[in-house]
Amino acid sequence: MGAFQEITEKVAELTKLAAGFLAQAAAGLVNTAGTLSLDEISRRLDGALKALRGEEVSTLGAATTREKTPLEIAQAMVESYKFDKKTGVSTFTVPAGVTDVEAMKALNEYFRKNLPKFNRDAVCADYLEWFENLPKDFPNYCEKRDYLQARQITITGVVKGTKGENRTTQGSVLSGDSLVFSDPRDQAIAAALHACKHAGQDLFKDLWVRGSVPGFALLTNLDNGVVVCWCYDVSDLIVAASGSPSPESKN
Repeated sequence: MGAFQEITEKVAELTKLAAGFLAQAAAGLVNTAGTLSLDEISRRLDGALKALRGEEVSTLGAATTREKTPLEIAQAMVESYKFDKKTGVSTFTVPAGVTDVEAMKALNEYFRKNLPKFNRDAVCADYLEWFENLPKDFPNYCEKRDYLQARQITITGVVKGTKGENRTTQGSVLSGDSLVFSDPRDQAIAAALHACKHAGQDLFKDLWVRGSVPGFALLTNLDNGVVVCWCYDVSDLIVAASGSPSPESKN
């Protein structure tokens, strides 16, 4: 085989391998697009283009975009958590690229690591699938969310005047305070964060608390963490409600 023919065959093989690699890389980027911000996707594309052009690619940029571990995600959320004892209002931030269930899993890991005496999760793992499926199972009460952006959440775990009332009366109380029933995902994350930051304290004050999905309530079980329970809208149980700012109040 002549030298020219050998080089030609190697170039052909290199081209074939490069095409396959690029196809896999592109597919990987598409598959992870739902968990990356637009800025991060753009940065990765720029890096790939620079590499193909033979331009120098900064290793510092790659290091600074390392994906955070669940404990790091949880730590950032715990640091963002604020609780007003007078009003009972909790505020916190869920980082960009983190789904609600990912946030719960991260807080579970944090809770077990930092509060081992409880020997449980902050949010019972048995109900994570229920939270995951809320937009599909109850689309009228839990909307799909844009996880590419960080989410600032404000929620009152137990709204004054709702304890022991039926759902209709609770709705009127919430409306009078410019609130609506809270999304159960926000309820669970808020309760988990409160427990993580306040030595296991129960944001729900040992009460069942209704959220936006009729027929259900959340409570914090000493043995299992936050759990989901069937709860009739008119019930003999002493049930309260969680409230979040109504869309109108944000305008």
